[in-house]
Amino acid sequence: MRNKWNLIILFFMVLQLFSACNFFNSFKKVKEDIKITELSFTKSNLSVSVGEMAYIAITIKPTEVQKDVKLDWSYDKSIISVDESSWGATITGLKEGQTNLKCAYNGYVSSCVITVKGFAETYEEIVDPYIYSNTSIIQTSPGVSEKVFVSLYGGTAADIDGYSWTIDNPSVATIEPTGQYCMITAKESGYARIKITHSKATYPYYIGIYVFEDATNIGYITTSDNILTMNLEDDERTISVNLINGKKDSSDSSFSWEIINEDSKCPIKYETNGNKAVITPNQSGSCTLRVTHPDSIYPLDILCRVISVVKNVYIEPDNTVITLSGTTEQTVKSTLKNIDISEYDIDGFTYVLDNYNVAEIVGWVGNEVMLQGKANGSCKLIISHEKSEYTREVLVIVNGQLTDAIDSSCYITTNQNYIRTKIGAEGTYLNIALKGGEVGDESGFSWSIKSTTSDGSTNDVISMETTNGTVIHSRAAAMTYTNGQAFIEPKYEGTAVITVTHPKVVYPTEILVKVLSEDSILEEPLYFAGEGLIRLLNGKSVEYEVQLKGENKTTGDENNIIWNCDNSLIKLNTSANIANITAPSLGTGNTISNLTISHNKADADKKVMILTADTEEELANIKALYSDKLYYNIGIGDEAYCMTNHVGFDDTEIKIDDEGNEYEDILSYDFSSAVWTVKDSSICSIEKDNFNPLTCKVVGLKAGTTTVAVSITEEGKIYSCSYEITVYPEGTVQTEPEVYFTTSQNVINLSAPGKEKSVNISAINLSSSKYTEITWTCENESIANVVANGESATVTAVAEGETIIYVSHPDSQNRLKIYVRVGSEYVIQDATPVIYISSQDVITLLKDDAAQRLDAILVNYTEADKSGFSFTIDNENVATISSQTTNGIAYIKPVGSGQAEITITHPKSEIDKKVLVVVGNSAEELAGYTYLTTGANVVAVGEGNTKTVSVSVKNSEEIILDGYTWTSSDPGVVSVIDQGSTAVFTGNSIGTAIITVTNKDCAYPLQIIAQCVDPIAAAANPFIQLTSSVLTLNVSSSYSSITADLVGGTEADFSDFVWTSNDTSVCVVYGQNEVGKIRALQEGTAYITVSHPKAAYPAQLLVVCDKVEESECYISVPSSIINMKPTDSAQTITASLINGTTTDKYNFTWSLDVYDVIDFVYSANVCTIEPKQQGQATITIHHPKSAYDQQIIVTVQEYTTFAFPQEYVTITQGTVSFETMQVPNTKVSTYVKYSVDNSEICSISGTKNTAQITAISPGTTNVHAELIASSTGVVQASAEMMVYVKEAPANACYITSSSTIYTVQKGKSQTLSANLTGNGVVTSDQQNLKWSSSDTDVISIAGIKTDGTVTGQSIYITAVKPGEALITCSHEKAASDLQFYVVVPGTGEKTISFNKSFITLVKGSSGTTLKVNIENAESTNDYGELIWTVTNVGDANDVCRVMGQGGQNVTIYPVNVGEAEVMAQLPDSSSVAKCTVKVEADKSFTFESNAIKVEPYEVKKVKYVVSPPTANLTWTKNQSDEFFTYQDLGCDENGVGFVEIEGMKEGSGNLYCVTDGNAKGNLQVRVAWDYEFSLTGKTMFTIKPTETAEVGYKVNPSYSDITISSADDEYFTYNRIDNGDGTGKIIITPIAECADAITIVATATNPNNGDAIVGSKSITAKFQYSKLNPYIELISKIGKYSTYDITNGILKLGDGETVQLKFGIEEKSSTGRVSQVKFVPIDTKKTYATDTFVSNSSLYTLSDAQGDKIEYTTQYRISNLYVPYKQSVSVTNNTNSASSISYGNKVYVNWKTDLKWRAYYKTEEHLFKDDEIHDYFGLAQVSCYKDEEYPYIYGSSWWQGFYTDGSDPNYQDNDTSTVHLVDGGAVWGLEEDISLRNTVMSEEEFLNCAWLYCPGTPSKGKTKLWVTYEDFQKSNLIQGAYGTNSKINKSAHVMTQHVTATKEQVVCTDTTLKSSSLIGYLEVTIEHLGKNQGVISIPVYYNVRDCSNQ
Repeated sequence: MRNKWNLIILFFMVLQLFSACNFFNSFKKVKEDIKITELSFTKSNLSVSVGEMAYIAITIKPTEVQKDVKLDWSYDKSIISVDESSWGATITGLKEGQTNLKCAYNGYVSSCVITVKGFAETYEEIVDPYIYSNTSIIQTSPGVSEKVFVSLYGGTAADIDGYSWTIDNPSVATIEPTGQYCMITAKESGYARIKITHSKATYPYYIGIYVFEDATNIGYITTSDNILTMNLEDDERTISVNLINGKKDSSDSSFSWEIINEDSKCPIKYETNGNKAVITPNQSGSCTLRVTHPDSIYPLDILCRVISVVKNVYIEPDNTVITLSGTTEQTVKSTLKNIDISEYDIDGFTYVLDNYNVAEIVGWVGNEVMLQGKANGSCKLIISHEKSEYTREVLVIVNGQLTDAIDSSCYITTNQNYIRTKIGAEGTYLNIALKGGEVGDESGFSWSIKSTTSDGSTNDVISMETTNGTVIHSRAAAMTYTNGQAFIEPKYEGTAVITVTHPKVVYPTEILVKVLSEDSILEEPLYFAGEGLIRLLNGKSVEYEVQLKGENKTTGDENNIIWNCDNSLIKLNTSANIANITAPSLGTGNTISNLTISHNKADADKKVMILTADTEEELANIKALYSDKLYYNIGIGDEAYCMTNHVGFDDTEIKIDDEGNEYEDILSYDFSSAVWTVKDSSICSIEKDNFNPLTCKVVGLKAGTTTVAVSITEEGKIYSCSYEITVYPEGTVQTEPEVYFTTSQNVINLSAPGKEKSVNISAINLSSSKYTEITWTCENESIANVVANGESATVTAVAEGETIIYVSHPDSQNRLKIYVRVGSEYVIQDATPVIYISSQDVITLLKDDAAQRLDAILVNYTEADKSGFSFTIDNENVATISSQTTNGIAYIKPVGSGQAEITITHPKSEIDKKVLVVVGNSAEELAGYTYLTTGANVVAVGEGNTKTVSVSVKNSEEIILDGYTWTSSDPGVVSVIDQGSTAVFTGNSIGTAIITVTNKDCAYPLQIIAQCVDPIAAAANPFIQLTSSVLTLNVSSSYSSITADLVGGTEADFSDFVWTSNDTSVCVVYGQNEVGKIRALQEGTAYITVSHPKAAYPAQLLVVCDKVEESECYISVPSSIINMKPTDSAQTITASLINGTTTDKYNFTWSLDVYDVIDFVYSANVCTIEPKQQGQATITIHHPKSAYDQQIIVTVQEYTTFAFPQEYVTITQGTVSFETMQVPNTKVSTYVKYSVDNSEICSISGTKNTAQITAISPGTTNVHAELIASSTGVVQASAEMMVYVKEAPANACYITSSSTIYTVQKGKSQTLSANLTGNGVVTSDQQNLKWSSSDTDVISIAGIKTDGTVTGQSIYITAVKPGEALITCSHEKAASDLQFYVVVPGTGEKTISFNKSFITLVKGSSGTTLKVNIENAESTNDYGELIWTVTNVGDANDVCRVMGQGGQNVTIYPVNVGEAEVMAQLPDSSSVAKCTVKVEADKSFTFESNAIKVEPYEVKKVKYVVSPPTANLTWTKNQSDEFFTYQDLGCDENGVGFVEIEGMKEGSGNLYCVTDGNAKGNLQVRVAWDYEFSLTGKTMFTIKPTETAEVGYKVNPSYSDITISSADDEYFTYNRIDNGDGTGKIIITPIAECADAITIVATATNPNNGDAIVGSKSITAKFQYSKLNPYIELISKIGKYSTYDITNGILKLGDGETVQLKFGIEEKSSTGRVSQVKFVPIDTKKTYATDTFVSNSSLYTLSDAQGDKIEYTTQYRISNLYVPYKQSVSVTNNTNSASSISYGNKVYVNWKTDLKWRAYYKTEEHLFKDDEIHDYFGLAQVSCYKDEEYPYIYGSSWWQGFYTDGSDPNYQDNDTSTVHLVDGGAVWGLEEDISLRNTVMSEEEFLNCAWLYCPGTPSKGKTKLWVTYEDFQKSNLIQGAYGTNSKINKSAHVMTQHVTATKEQVVCTDTTLKSSSLIGYLEVTIEHLGKNQGVISIPVYYNVRDCSNQ
């Protein structure tokens, strides 16, 4: 019986397994001295049933030696099988019977009687499953896919997922397995073998794959250039041919080219290179170029024509203007016009941008190119192709680019925010700096000037020339500066605002320039003071000193005084302001010379008259007029006095006084005749002083310069003195230094609201006391607010945005703008619209056409005047520009065929426009030459097969669909069925035919070589094929035969077959050539291998050997073949065991080979099948008592054959009949092709499912249908039907309708109407039309009756589901019916199916996956609509549950033992999927893993699961040495347990466990060091020395020691962090920079294995800074005003100061150093500063070379000061000698403002005495005067109002003793103001105070005037003698009677910054890693103050 040999096989397999694995080696050998005292079974008898297992224990004493005892066993192995151990045995019943089980050891014997009964109720026959298939060899061709399946004999539906498919040569074929199915796709010629295994099968199954090149793929040559037409003027052209289906070693070099016929002269020249030929046109004509190849049977002929045709191929882009915004990509697609796409390489397009800074090409594929913007602007995409004569241009406009975002932290700064100059002054250099600039940015400055003239004219106030500037660098975060410079020249009076911008800045910088008039005085000039006359005796010398005075005088100015004399006889020896003047030698006589003293800073030269003579008398008699000052500069309306002195004019006389003494009296010369003249009276007026005729008052009238002169004529000789008078325009004198603001922080960036930043300005010439008046105003306080603090302020961000802070002061000439930006520093600005030219892109003309107009316009240009267009053409042989206008119109006249290019330009656009001009000879030539071509010049078709071939027409403007003819030279070999440009070739018999194709539009035919071949081609790769892959034999002495065939071989090869058996104990084989003789020796299985030297793979035959059992039982079924349709209902199959018992029905097992054809549910001897889809399945029925299995073949098929629905049909002439085709479902995609024998009788067409036959004329003919494979064109089946068309009676009635074909969407409705026409038709007949539907599931008819019909003239149909249906309309009077063909598009009804119909689960398992498929599903949402139900069979509790609903896959989870049915259904579908689920009790033992790896000394737990949990476990181990030990830790109530494995030493073995239910587990144990060491993260890196790098690691053993080593360990340190689980990280910290990369090695060692190396890994590291920045610290300074601005990287050097800077490198742990620091002046001609640098200490000293520019001020320190007061006086008489005087109260006078010096002289006439001459100079009280002459007190006495205290007599007259009292009744008195003791008064205040200081008497002048110190300073007065005859002559002096004061000179304390200018840069050279990194420059500004720097 079958079960017997299966049990035997199992027994032997177990023994074999134990033997192969040295199972018993795990037991220690019994020592000879082991003594036992007892051996016995625990039972003396035991009963089991067939298939049942039982365990019997053994007792051995002493127990401690039991594990070492090896027992000897004996029993009947045919009745039971035994798993033995020294502890006991597991017995399994094999067949009914009885045996004595014995065990013995050293004389001790124990036995147990084992009785085996019939089958147990739970009997499960152990069958060794094996894999089988009906496919063992696959022959296929490349590209062909084939689906195969295998089955598991003895398996169930639950085993469908246990298959594994592998292929040994994936290059030959690919596999896509799905369970038991596999889709095999051949790739290339060769062979491969697929191996299929299953977890339950002992042996694999093999399928051989042999891929042959299709014999129909014969080699031939093809080309797309069948006809080559070339223009005579064309360049050479390359054509190529291809060898199709050539050999692998076919070479292009084997092509041969020759011309086989030609005209009188060959029209072409050609050069060949393999499969290519370069054709050059020679002359007009034609020839045939033949190409051959050894691997091609037939040559290829190419017709070459040379004609004068201009093809005019050009490129046409789909857009000629594109805009790229932001990061959006845009595609430009190009095509070639006037050329077929097959004639050019679509990948031949090339793309170039003329500016890759604006855009970039991100990629291109063929004729499509993708562009992306980079920077705002425009560029051109230039497209070219070798086939196009001209390139084409696409204008690319780019905007919104982040790369154009401007960094608002970059800004322009200057310290010259305000410039004052005047017309005619020298030009000024304006220096600016771009903070954040780089090399090359200097050329990007943009300067604009806005002028505002004083007179409102349009003149330019200034002119400006710019330079590119120089690049400098500054520290401060490596911020760079780019310096720019402009030279400004004043041109016109007014103001100009210079606005400087740069592409890199957001905000402009403004500079205010004020240009004053040409006459303006911008600073106080110097002037000379000194005598205007020198008198010198000849031969004598005199030292003359001149004083150079003025506020702007500086130290050393005297050294620049120049002395010149107009008389060479006078010698000058000068030194600064002193000259030693030597007169001519004695005897020279009288000389009058002029000495000129000049200075570049003086407002005028000093003129000094030199008089020389030989004697004193002669010298005194020399007459001359002179003046100490010969020039005056005054303003309009101002006055000045030209005061002239004289020498030599006065005479003397001798007089006798009252006492009789002689005295010499001076006789004054009468100068009343002096004449004053002015050269230009419009500039000034003159007024001669009557009292002093040599004095003249000059009043300025208008601006200009003129000369005023005084002259005296005496004795005919004229004596004169001239004065130069300059009158300044109003406001031109502006010598006071102006206040203005400047800053280096024009822009402030604040990253976010709440951030704040300090900003500083410089207030030039503003007193620090006025800093509080500086106002800071924020334009938008919602963005930022500002808190001011004099020259600095704090700005705080409020919200994101932009605003402006204005800084102003009433005294400042300019207002500063500081831009504030809150938020991102980067600003994307709107791009300026690109102005470009737009016009037509291509002009197509014929040679004889009239001129065509071409219009051009400017895009984005808004001005009204758009003139300026210019048109040029590059080839006037093609076309000319006959006329053009500047407004954008041109006329293009064609001249000759060809192409030319017009360029359009306009001055307002930087981008020109290209227009392509295409001129052809004729329309036909423009269209090109048409010809036929194909890709299959040679076609091979297998005999009996078909192949589809297509041709096309080249150079046709339209697709040509008709006009084709196909003819075969030998239809018996290859016949042709054509349809337009496509034809089907049918191979009829082996041979060759020529197929000729023509077309009405082509001049030349196309010939195709068609070859019919034998499709078999296995000889290249022979393979072995057996008659069977599985053979079942009975054990006997006879032999069975099986035949092998070497497919592809010959009969001579049969002798080389080799036959072998893998197990000769089971069966033996010997070969007789191709026949193998096989004999079964014992029950079991074995493989017979058949090999052959010519075959790549052997063939294998599975031989199942059964032991002959005497059995009368066999299986019977009602039918072994069952045919079903897909729509059939379920069918039940009942199996019977003939000669069996009633209980045998429970021992049937049922299995399927495939599970997707039928649903399969069985129980005991009954099986229910239900069709699922078309296909075939085999049911195998097995019973242990039956010697043979029973099989049933189930075929599910709608149609078995392809056919028309009937053999013939009768149709009435003029009607249409629709016939539903019977199309069987196949695995191959097919279509139906229809034909008719006689198309004059009827026509036929239709779809795959419906044929439409139209009756044309009476007669009989046959219609045909062929079912054709879509991919190969092979006819799968054919059918025919006879059609009888009967003639329509003349008076017959017909049913007609306007349309008989309808398409109705699913769910929609449609009305169908028909009419009955003909003789005898009455109205009521129309309502008796009868309608029916062929498929109401597809189309339903409203109101249909039970017989399926409805009557009426119209019906209302509704589309129910996708499909096709025929609606038949009939009438009893009609000669024929009318059919309507209705199509419902879309997918079919949703049908539901499972991938499994039967599932067996074990309780407690995790379940299995059940996949549901919804055919025609609309979307995945349908799976969420499924309704799942579980129906339990019988009284079972919940058997299973469906988990994970909502998707396509669910999990069937077992709950309880039993059987249930799982169903799924959609709410709107009748389709239900069913699956039977059987849950069995678990009898299992499984390890969590089949293998474990453990290290020595390591302990691991292995989880196992045993069912039932109470099962007895027997553990054994198999190992050649003590590699590991184990300990069972037991299991819990759920059967989950653990066994502990401890590694001892390296080696491997097995640990077995057997339950008393015969469930087995095998655990492979491998003891080995599991060394692992790997690094994670970056192991190659470059970091800064301030950074750290982390490298992770993973190591095993986790306790490994890890060391870090490097030959360069001086550069870094490391720290290792160990996580304790074998992972960690290494933290590398650099110490210093390294020039090159260093290697760091991490090594892991095992301390428990002699420090063996676990692994070693390398880390490549480099510690470097990419760039070093200098660190600068101001460590000391001499002076207190020098600073280093670390924020902006600017050094500010105070005048006269020295700074010491410490230079270093900012970056820590760097190897760089500052190797050099030097000062580079901005003007190399000047010496600004001196410097020294000490490299070893990095100390740098910079000293101002110009010295401390200290301004000294003079002051007076007062010791005592007496203030004046008045007291009233009472007198008793009119004389001054009154005897009694009384005084009133003191009245104090404002001594600072109410007292001034007054000069007065007057002659009073008297009747009784000589006239009185009053000469007076003294202090007068200003408040006493009501006019210039008289005091207001009395109004009669001129002298009243003068101050006198009687001690300073300045009054002179005839009575010198007379003293006048002021006010006639008051006296003056003095009183000390003690509060003024030790106070200080400035020099200016002191000298201008008349009470304290007398300025001296003026040199004659007006009769009365106020005299001030300022008058002398401004040269309005000249000090000298005053009064009549110059009697009063007071020099300047301190009024010591009023004040005691000491004159002091002190240093100026005004700390106001007077100027700040850029004088140069500190060039800092950094050496980094041994190389010069470069120079970084620090701007140096020179700050000047008047105060001391200390």
